[in-house]
Amino acid sequence: MGPNSREWIRLDEVGWDPDGARLKSDTIAAEAGAGKLESTLRLVNSALGSLSEVFRLEPIKEFKEFLETFVKGRSEPEPYIQTLFGPGPIPSLTPG
Repeated sequence: MGPNSREWIRLDEVGWDPDGARLKSDTIAAEAGAGKLESTLRLVNSALGSLSEVFRLEPIKEFKEFLETFVKGRSEPEPYIQTLFGPGPIPSLTPG
């Protein structure tokens, strides 16, 4: 898949040119780093929606839907997502 391929051209058309991709990834990382699960998943859903116009992403979207169900009712900020994307320490699995 080279820069003149059909996929690259479609990626540009749906907002995934290099600047758009950087903006999307930085925004998702910032929300995740702040432990904001629900807004992170909404942003991921939006990103997957435009990418699915170019690539077959059904398995990934199914996993994202599973995560949405998993995070319902969880408190924010979520320490585990902050660990992955933020500067914070690794949270303990046990209290105390």
